[in-house]
Amino acid sequence: MDKPITFNEWLGTQGNMVLLHANCCRIAYEAGQQSQQAKVEELKATIKGNHGRIAELERLNRVKAQAIIDLHQEITELKASHHGEVIGHEVHFKKIKKERDELQKRVQFLEQELGAWKGKSIAAMINGMCKQCGKEPWRAIVSDKDGYALLHCFGCGANKYELVGEQALKGDQYDEHRKKAEEAISKGASLTNHRIEL
Repeated sequence: MDKPITFNEWLGTQGNMVLLHANCCRIAYEAGQQSQQAKVEELKATIKGNHGRIAELERLNRVKAQAIIDLHQEITELKASHHGEVIGHEVHFKKIKKERDELQKRVQFLEQELGAWKGKSIAAMINGMCKQCGKEPWRAIVSDKDGYALLHCFGCGANKYELVGEQALKGDQYDEHRKKAEEAISKGASLTNHRIEL
């Protein structure tokens, strides 16, 4: 095998061909340079375009990030508002439940009173029951005292007087009541019947 030679040695063996080779090398070099320069310019344009796209993407990311922050804030506010509404509704429901319970107690009380009244006569409902015997109602009979109604218990014979008039009825009702009572008594009605008509 031949001994390897250096480039300078080889170039020395070429003679005139060296100029031809040098010219070809220059042309090839310039063509390569132009090709490389075109690629560099193309890459610069691509990089510049990419910088523009990167800037646009960064701007879009900032817009999206702000939108996410705004949505998160809105969600937080809606949760707080909803929580406040729920608490408001719970308070309202508790108030309604309390009112319902109070009404239920009143209804139960009135049902008990009604049940107790069902067993009583009208006289017992109007005048009450005799406290001494507890068996008979007070019944109104003609009074011997002016301004008083005489209530009599036919069970034990007890009597009691009850104020009639200005103390029992306020204002102008007294005269009207007295006239109606006198008319009713003159027709034979008892004071109990007269009281029922009022």
